[in-house]
Order: sequence, then structure tokens, then C-alpha cells
Amino acid sequence: MKILKICIPGRSHDAAFELFSEGRLASTALKHFAEVGKTDAFDVHRQGFDGVMDTFGADAIMQGEGQAKAKFYMDSNHSLVGPIIKNPTQKTIQNIVLCSQVSLVVRMVPSPDWFIGVNSINLCSRDGEWEDNKYLQVGILQALKTQNNSRA
Repeated sequence: MKILKICIPGRSHDAAFELFSEGRLASTALKHFAEVGKTDAFDVHRQGFDGVMDTFGADAIMQGEGQAKAKFYMDSNHSLVGPIIKNPTQKTIQNIVLCSQVSLVVRMVPSPDWFIGVNSINLCSRDGEWEDNKYLQVGILQALKTQNNSRA
């Protein structure tokens, strides 16, 4: 039996891009990836379009636990400070720092449509500096495909 090596697709992007959103309908690209492991449907989200700064992939973890590494471009020149928010109770103004963000998905095998993903992770600290490390707990999501009700 031939084992297919499936890539872990990801994007670095601005705040306008969304690879998936928990609780919302899964895109055709996400359903296709979760079900059959092909990443070609994500190609519409390529560098320079819809806020995508870079596309990247990592090698699949072929069995059990493991680690995967990927290098990708993050643009500090596209970091934003905004919007300014007024807090009516404290009468203060806050700046929210929005830096380049990163999203990626990992297919769970042998499940028919499970995946693990992170969407729009901000890699800057509150003061606008790049984070040295970012640790996240993620759970399994499902790209449901039942009666036209597909949710990530």
C-alpha cells in the first residue's frame, strides 16, 4: 500500500483573511482537504491576494505524535495599530495591535473529516513587538458534510 505524504497548508496574512472560523460553514477547500487530504483547492488563497502575504506548507506527521516545521514570511511593515477604542466606563482610549497573522490546518487521519487548525493567530504582543514564543491549545474540529450543513 502506498502512503501519501500530505502537506500541512498554511498562510501568513493580514486581519482581513480567514482560513476558517470555528462554528461557521467550512469552505469547499477546507472540506476537500479534511476529506481527501488534497491542498489544491487552497490555491485560490495565494500570495498577494485577499490579504495573503505568504503560502507555506509543512511535511505531514506520518504516524502518532510528532513535530513539523515550516518557514514563512511575516511582514512587520504591515503591522497595524488600530482601531482606537473608547472605554466608556474608564474613559480611556486603547490601541489594539494587529500584526501579520498566521493560519494553518492539519488533517486527522483516518477520520473522514476531522482537522486541527489555528486561524488568524496574532504573533505580536500587546505592545506591538514580535512574540518570541506562542503556545496554543487546540482541539479537533470537524468539517461536517451532512445535509449541506458544513461547519468548521
